[in-house]
Amino acid sequence: MSNFYNLKGRRSIYEVLKRGNRLHGTGIRITVFKGNKLHELFSVKVQNTHEVGSQYLQIGIGITINRRYGSAVERNRAKRRIRAILRELDPHIECGCAIILSPTVEFKMLDYQSAKRQMWLLLRRAGIIGQ
Repeated sequence: MSNFYNLKGRRSIYEVLKRGNRLHGTGIRITVFKGNKLHELFSVKVQNTHEVGSQYLQIGIGITINRRYGSAVERNRAKRRIRAILRELDPHIECGCAIILSPTVEFKMLDYQSAKRQMWLLLRRAGIIGQ
């Protein structure tokens, strides 16, 4: 995950949830925020961040899972799967956005390729992944 940074803290996650566009798919929900003040949301301050227009060369990722999803083992497994899928999709994701991913209980039933396909479709609908 070369250009991914963690979205941490109540304030940054709340801002993305408040201002972002929400999309729902089978097994996963995403909220995407593209805006001018992205650099304020990232928990990691990068010294060599270059401004390109109004967007920054960063992608903020947050993963939220409710306790109703399952035990801690199941929640951690889902987070690892999501991070692995994002690593594979990294070359296709445009920079300058913040994404919050929330898997639902149906995510447990999906195999890896189906989960990857669902995330690809949602990110494409959000305009983060090109053709």
